Amino acid sequence: MGKEKRPKPTISLISDVCGKNHILTESLHHGLAELNALAEFYPWLNLDELVAFAASSWKARSKNDQNVLSVFGNHAVYDIFSSVFRIGFPWLYKYRRISEKKKQQYEKLNPFNNENLQVRLQQVDSVAIEQLRHQLQEPVSEYVFECQYEEAKKKRRGDNHRLVNMDFQLAYPRKGKIVPAYAKEIAKIISTFPQEYDLG
Repeated sequence: MGKEKRPKPTISLISDVCGKNHILTESLHHGLAELNALAEFYPWLNLDELVAFAASSWKARSKNDQNVLSVFGNHAVYDIFSSVFRIGFPWLYKYRRISEKKKQQYEKLNPFNNENLQVRLQQVDSVAIEQLRHQLQEPVSEYVFECQYEEAKKKRRGDNHRLVNMDFQLAYPRKGKIVPAYAKEIAKIISTFPQEYDLG
């Protein structure tokens, strides 16, 4: 069938996929920010799979969930994805609300019909797989608004390792502005990923 190209996700589509849920959107952002190896996986993943994996793996890492974390070390990449999806997909399905207007764009971003994931993951470069495995075993970062940064740094006695100032957010968090800012940043990150995919 050859290579095809999918559209870049819009901010409003990301909002629909996450159902504007704060924790899901936040976890998705943090997961994408820390797992840049996922860019190499995207040509073989649906958008839904990318979202479920990035958000749920970050949540598992942040909670130190050993049931999931134990799989990240030596297991096959398909087992890693399957393990994360056990929580990731129910979480995504709980909040996902795709409007009629965006259905066509949404379908173009999910070309694989959730089929043959194991075969698709076999196409991913082995270097990218090892990089993802390594990134999944790293501790999570601490994300703060600009107004919290100095205080957070002081609490850590000046250590700002893995302390992230979310400069894409308003300096002072405001209700109703946080989730849209995350959605905008998520759309921006995914827009840097390869847009081409191969249905084989």
